[in-house]
Amino acid sequence: MVIVGATKTGKSIHNFLKLRDIPHSIVDTRDNASFIEDDSEEFLSIVKFGKEKVKEAIANADEVYFSPSIDQTEFEIPKEKIKSELNLFLTFSKHFTIGITGTNGKSTVCYFISQLLDSLEVPNEIIGNFGLPMINGLSGDLNKVLIVELSSFQLEDASNSSLPNLSGLNIAGFINFSDDHLDRHASEETYLNAKKCIEKKIKPNGVFLYNQAYIATHPSYSQKGIPVGKENLGYNYRQLAECLAFEFNDQEIARTTQKLSAINAENLLFAIGVVHQLFIQKNVLLPQPFNLDNLDLLRFRMEVIKDTDKVTIINDSKSTNPHSTCAAINQLAPLNKRLILILGGDTKGLIFSKNLLNLPPDATCYIYGKDKDKIYQEISFKNSFIFETLKEVIDHLDTQSNNNVLILFSPGCSSKDQYRDYIHRGDEFTQYLKDCSFL
Repeated sequence: MVIVGATKTGKSIHNFLKLRDIPHSIVDTRDNASFIEDDSEEFLSIVKFGKEKVKEAIANADEVYFSPSIDQTEFEIPKEKIKSELNLFLTFSKHFTIGITGTNGKSTVCYFISQLLDSLEVPNEIIGNFGLPMINGLSGDLNKVLIVELSSFQLEDASNSSLPNLSGLNIAGFINFSDDHLDRHASEETYLNAKKCIEKKIKPNGVFLYNQAYIATHPSYSQKGIPVGKENLGYNYRQLAECLAFEFNDQEIARTTQKLSAINAENLLFAIGVVHQLFIQKNVLLPQPFNLDNLDLLRFRMEVIKDTDKVTIINDSKSTNPHSTCAAINQLAPLNKRLILILGGDTKGLIFSKNLLNLPPDATCYIYGKDKDKIYQEISFKNSFIFETLKEVIDHLDTQSNNNVLILFSPGCSSKDQYRDYIHRGDEFTQYLKDCSFL
């Protein structure tokens, strides 16, 4: 067995195999350990670094576990050799397990599910793409519900191996779909096929929730698919005078007086559907109607940094593809403030088209990072300016007139060209603003 990637996921698989005395080796495509966040000398001492070491290990391997961050297409390897972290987890898991995938909003839906279960005093933990590695979730209280955020990379791996009978997800949700990660997937079709593998990981008696508005999410394999967003059948919500009412098969099951964007209302609808199905499977009734007024929103997903008559500042660092940037612009359009859009980073092969963003004529767009020139050419917007770093953008903003403006930081790109992750990027954006006069 070979583990490719000295990452959190790689280390968790290593610990799992080591505990069971299963021989294995660890290799990493990087040249050394300089950028590895690990203080364990024992772990790092057994890692072999460099692409040549990876190729050599793969050539001699019977089974290969790739960390999600490793691009498998760089290596020639028979698909039957590739084993899945997800399949390993599901094979050994005895927990009630929920899997969530989609292009945008996965983390938010998982976060909402966790909060809903907390409020109902159901022990739970978020693992996978958002949270601890999946394998870490196998230890601990078996009464704990595990909520697994699944990226296309994790699901792509899982497509190459099958599960034992009766293993799998109790509930799965495919929340939406648009093109993304085309730097790793050969086409939109292969990206979608990876996402749809979540259906193949559901238990025979499990439930699949899909988005009625996105044909791509509709079931291909599942026996028990339930639509989300369809009136009179499945899950839906209605705007009442002073609240949002969430319904299942035309019967109200939950409500909230919180002011939610259409995006977050849909995310919450998915979370409610998952929790409702969990209680149905466990033969327990939800309180009727269930109150949702104390939910928190996910950090750096349309997070309001400042909101005055003069300036509104939104930190949407969680935005990692053009469609999420477009959704953020549309959501904030009713504010009727002059838009200052900040975006940039690593596009991952995706395209920012002028028609997709549909920027207002009086908007200003600041672009920074690795693919700044590419984005500048694609959006072809006259009021666009290029900078090397996000800090340079903020320093420039400080010299501008900022009356009645909306400053939207919605990068639409991966953060990895200049930051560890979107959280690091979001923290730095907020920190940069602290020295600006308009705050």
